[in-house]
Amino acid sequence: LRDPSLCFHNNRFHLVWTSSWGGTGNASLGFGYASSADLLTWSAQQFVRVRHERADAINVWAPELLCEAGAPVQVVFASMFEGESLPDSCEAHPQRLFSVHTSDFRTWSPPRELHPAGRHERAALHGGPSTPSYIDAMVLPLGVDDTKELRPKRYLLLYKDERLGVKALRASVGGGPAGPWTPLKSVGEFGKVHCAEGPTAFIASDGSIHVLYDRYRLDDCAHFCKDVAPRYGLLRCKPPENGAFACEEASGRASFTREQRHGGAIALPAPKLRALLATGALVEGSAPGAAAAPSFYCMSNNCSSADAGTTPGVVAAKPAATRGNKGKRGRDHEGENGMLMG
Repeated sequence: LRDPSLCFHNNRFHLVWTSSWGGTGNASLGFGYASSADLLTWSAQQFVRVRHERADAINVWAPELLCEAGAPVQVVFASMFEGESLPDSCEAHPQRLFSVHTSDFRTWSPPRELHPAGRHERAALHGGPSTPSYIDAMVLPLGVDDTKELRPKRYLLLYKDERLGVKALRASVGGGPAGPWTPLKSVGEFGKVHCAEGPTAFIASDGSIHVLYDRYRLDDCAHFCKDVAPRYGLLRCKPPENGAFACEEASGRASFTREQRHGGAIALPAPKLRALLATGALVEGSAPGAAAAPSFYCMSNNCSSADAGTTPGVVAAKPAATRGNKGKRGRDHEGENGMLMG
């Protein structure tokens, strides 16, 4: 599966993915969907057609789930259109971000465009070419804002700035899962990671935001990313404050399987995680060079500690920061933060 995104909602796992990459016609105008109660037995795969108002839509790429209790499920994705071009880039069309919503995974809302840099797309904030182009977006709930009297809930939007000569991670903050969004100034390492995509994030037990990303090598028409050493990376960030998103490099604190690519993060209750281990839906393993075992969980038994670096599949990693920690209510949070990557 390409660009898998998984969430646990109403006691069931829901999975979406990019169903067509570079194709044409109806197969490119939606995403794949399936669900499971135990990660072993899955529903039939379904194709979710995204019904853009414009007839010149080309694609639906990198769908990302947001599942919150008591709210419709949101899927964020990128699309481009034949009638738009990038005159200042070697890429034919700019990517734009959209979201759709569902309450039952059977009927879906019309797509709604997201504006990561505000409705007027203030791309000049980040420099570089002026035509906006975004892809690989995900939304992370941040909880309440203690700096305001009403303490409204905030959301963090992470995405890739796809413009030629930029190819970098960006962040915006909003008051709702679909915005409106205000761009954040990149501070520290977050703004320095170029030729990176597929950002995903989770909140660690100490309140910091851990952002994982996929750094890639690509010899495009401008040769911008041809000398990059491909790797999966980790940033440790502070919650957005005063219009800024500050991060430090933390890749040395984590280990990943070789060939790791675009994935996502998921939180599971400890009893659910133990049940998945008991049934064999998840298998413990250790990535090469890991300081302690287990450093991740593999879905099904086709990924052991011996072949973890070469076997493709979906992996659930166990961040050390959350292992065995007690929450504010004194509840054991072991295994509550798992990371699913594909």
